[in-house]
Amino acid sequence: MAVWLGGLLLLMFPLALAQQQPACDGYEVLDGVGLPAIGTPARQLMIELDSSRVANSEQDCWDLCCSTERCELAEMSEGNCKLISCMYSGFNMCELKNKEGARSFRKNDIGPTPTQKDFCLPEAVTGPCRAAFERWWYNPETQTCQNFTYGGCKGNLNNHIGEEECMNKCTGVTAELSNDILSPSKRMVEENVDQACSGKGVVGNCRASFPRWYFDAESQACVSFTYGGCDGTENNHKSENECRDRCIVSKPEPAKVQAPKTGSYSEYCAAASLTGPCRASFLRWHYDTTTGTCATFTYGGCRGNKNNYLNKDDCVKNCVGRSDNHTSDQTVLHRSLTAVVLPVLLTILAGILLVVMIVFFVKMAKKNQQEAAFGAIWSPIDDKECLMNNAYTL
Repeated sequence: MAVWLGGLLLLMFPLALAQQQPACDGYEVLDGVGLPAIGTPARQLMIELDSSRVANSEQDCWDLCCSTERCELAEMSEGNCKLISCMYSGFNMCELKNKEGARSFRKNDIGPTPTQKDFCLPEAVTGPCRAAFERWWYNPETQTCQNFTYGGCKGNLNNHIGEEECMNKCTGVTAELSNDILSPSKRMVEENVDQACSGKGVVGNCRASFPRWYFDAESQACVSFTYGGCDGTENNHKSENECRDRCIVSKPEPAKVQAPKTGSYSEYCAAASLTGPCRASFLRWHYDTTTGTCATFTYGGCRGNKNNYLNKDDCVKNCVGRSDNHTSDQTVLHRSLTAVVLPVLLTILAGILLVVMIVFFVKMAKKNQQEAAFGAIWSPIDDKECLMNNAYTL
């Protein structure tokens, strides 16, 4: 009897182990961890996949993930099975949190996990879709978060729902770090440009005769050549303009210096320095109207005002030696011009109206004179006297 029970236990033990094994290769089962709460920054880039099948058990949930395209994570919690796609912009966004009672089924080696640089250094990307979501991106040069319009697809990780979330994620990241990073898309573009703008124009083995242009790196100019029609290179452009647009990089124009004493004095100079609610610590300059000088203050990184300058020179150029009278003088000048021009226009209109009235009355007077003269020449009383005289004569 003991031997029989021992054999039965040995038979059931592998079956119990099999139930703990992942449903398909390349996945692992994790206990006590699951998805972060909906609405949190860690959850926003995870894509929940729709499924028409219902999972009644953990095994059903795992099998469902294995058979669903793009499913890299499945969570079984409180009897609910959720299938998640973790990949976004080439990164693994599935950041699991401690969650009591949850079990997760996760694919191994999904992809690289994003770092702070990935969230803060790329430039804002609207994307090709045509939605209009207000988002925030971190500008490492100014070390501030700025809003932009996100189209709804094919963006990058520097895409934050709110300004405070953006600053909390990226505070302290500077533009100097961006020199070491080149995104895959930018790297691909640069490689394509290099191939299209390097080497000589290759005729090829075919015997056609197509006029083409190639970029000569030595002379930094586009040169014409004849292309045979096959076995050419990327440095093969259909026109000189196409070659120039692709390969000749125009020199950037020098940055325009902000004209001094611009903007409203009350906004750019008279407003009190404002740190804002964010918790960064940036050294900035503001104009102090009580001392008439520019002084430093600490800017938190968001919700500041216009009296906020990156350096002392900008503050001095825009505010020192300027007062609210500068704006008042312009207002007074505008009102003075209005006070002079308006009476002149009214005088001209009155003169035109007077001339029209004089011409009208002159014409009326002439018409009355003509009617009076005609009345003096002919009268029905004269005709009656003429008829009476003729009757007496007869």
